[in-house]
Amino acid sequence: MPTASVGKPTGVKVKYRNTSEQDVSFGAVDASANSGDASAEAGTCSGVLPPGGECEMTYQHIAYEPGPYTGELTVETSLETFTVPLSGEAVAAEPTETENPPTETTESPPTETTEPEPTEPAETEPTESESGLT
Repeated sequence: MPTASVGKPTGVKVKYRNTSEQDVSFGAVDASANSGDASAEAGTCSGVLPPGGECEMTYQHIAYEPGPYTGELTVETSLETFTVPLSGEAVAAEPTETENPPTETTESPPTETTEPEPTEPAETEPTESESGLT
């Protein structure tokens, strides 16, 4: 089995070839593992397979902790029940960044402020309406 991260599914396809001289009918397809979850799908291995015919089934595994694991794919047929041993390794999941990276702050140099100088009112000449002239 290919190496996979914890929590991510990995799987293999298992090919079956009917080497007998009679038709083969498929029954149950089952998966097991010593850790994590395992599942199996019959794929194209359903119904009747003629002599010389081939089909594929799938074994899938999801690990919940890092380390090696073993599993089995068990298939019932009209001729026999066979078991395929499987093994693989799960590795720790890649960490995901959930925190914002630290931002660098710089202080701006102090600026000089000066008090505004008082200004004297400007002298203006009265307009006609202000002087009361008509």
